[in-house]
Amino acid sequence: MKHIEMDVNAGIDLLDKIYPGWDDWVDLDELDMNTVDKCILGQVFGHYDEGVSYIIRFAKIDINLGHTACELGFDPIYTDGCYIDEWLLRMEWIARISERRKKA
Repeated sequence: MKHIEMDVNAGIDLLDKIYPGWDDWVDLDELDMNTVDKCILGQVFGHYDEGVSYIIRFAKIDINLGHTACELGFDPIYTDGCYIDEWLLRMEWIARISERRKKA
């Protein structure tokens, strides 16, 4: 579970740097980490692939490799064998975004 927290923290830090206010676009009830338009990047950028393109362009990080997307908490599974339980990942994003919204 600790690695999921670290992954989501890394994703939040990155999004805060390159797209302030990103969390305003996320509908927590619709959040689905296995769907390209309802995952974090899908809700913020319209589609997972658009979010990946934005990150590559503005953060200069190539997350197409899958491994990095998983380490940033954006993708629960990738081909190199990393698997993060989708439900646990979703719950961590919901908890973190909910905390942010309470502070706002």
